[in-house]
Amino acid sequence: QILFGTLLLLLVLGGFTLFSYKAPHGMKAMGGLANAACASFLVEAFHLAFFGEVFQIPFLAQVGSSNGSLGGVAAAILVPLALGVSPVYAVLTGLACSGFGILPGFIAGYLGSFVIKFLEKKIPAGLDLIVIIVLGAPLVRGIAAISNPLVETTLQNIGGVITATSTASPIMMGIILGGIVTVVATA
Repeated sequence: QILFGTLLLLLVLGGFTLFSYKAPHGMKAMGGLANAACASFLVEAFHLAFFGEVFQIPFLAQVGSSNGSLGGVAAAILVPLALGVSPVYAVLTGLACSGFGILPGFIAGYLGSFVIKFLEKKIPAGLDLIVIIVLGAPLVRGIAAISNPLVETTLQNIGGVITATSTASPIMMGIILGGIVTVVATA
């Protein structure tokens, strides 16, 4: 299990790197993902974990919990914005990713951006809003729904490896955590 999880982590690392350098607008998209992580998880870390749990301030815990639960929405909005999609269309389609995690939101926002930009160019102004409401929002949510099981399975496998490794070998744990830090730094 540890070997499989480590190989999976290396595959994810390689995928992020390959995406950043070879995918169309990969670096811009990764910048949008990093911004979404800051807007959701960083706020969650400060307000929920620190102010909410350490200092026992319920209101700030709610602030952190709210932001943390919207990582998918943030990614599905900020990635299209980074790729040049109109702000109203980025928000319109990104809100459709409510309930999904940051990586399905990222995938949906990235792939949906190309469709939205195509529709913006090909459909007359005014009519494009209706078309994007009818087609864009369901498309982006559908992409998030399709990608979600694969993302969840991958993250659960990597998480299981971290748990197993923490008891088996501190050195291996350091290597795996170093890989995770690299994934985060790449984003």
